Amino acid sequence: MRLYGLVDKDLRILAQSSKNNLLPKGYIALTGDSYAIGAGDWLNEVRKSNVFGSPDYSPAHLIFKKTGIDVVSFGRAGAGSFDGIWSEPVSQFLYINSVRDYGLSPPKYLLIFFYEGNDVYDNIQFLKDNLAKVSDKQSGKYKFKKVLNFLNTEAKKPFNENLNNGFWKNMIFMRFLFQGTVNLVKELFFFNKNSKKTIRFTRFCLKEK
Repeated sequence: MRLYGLVDKDLRILAQSSKNNLLPKGYIALTGDSYAIGAGDWLNEVRKSNVFGSPDYSPAHLIFKKTGIDVVSFGRAGAGSFDGIWSEPVSQFLYINSVRDYGLSPPKYLLIFFYEGNDVYDNIQFLKDNLAKVSDKQSGKYKFKKVLNFLNTEAKKPFNENLNNGFWKNMIFMRFLFQGTVNLVKELFFFNKNSKKTIRFTRFCLKEK
């Protein structure tokens, strides 16, 4: 699980442990925000106690263990309904199928996560950030039509993306090693930087005493 973050983000569902094989078959696709991913207290706890291995930490694991059906999450943390339920899953699906030697079939079932606690707000904010403001003088019907046209246009964008199939894109393991090395250097730099700050602060405190 510690290596999961080093995998290309659009290929991470292939590294999820809630399925029987690399490419899931007849699977359940989870879509939504961090709830669909499994980010939360359970994940935080297993991170502390499991340095190696792939422990259970998400709804996908619970469903997989209970039903035996492959489960993968296409969710996106911090996303509203449009990004988490539509845009991100479609983009990931198309990306995987654009990589050499990978052919991911469509899911057999969809389980959509919607949490009214923040998804309603996130959806409104999404429209505010992306949709041109509509004049208050315009009728409610016109506003709804404009929103609908905007969402329909956005929904088509993942299908129009130019997914190149270049050499570096297909060097998955090399990119994994490269990203891991970069992350390790950043982690060591951050650790050393904070260690030096702690030493200087300790010396300062001793001097004051």
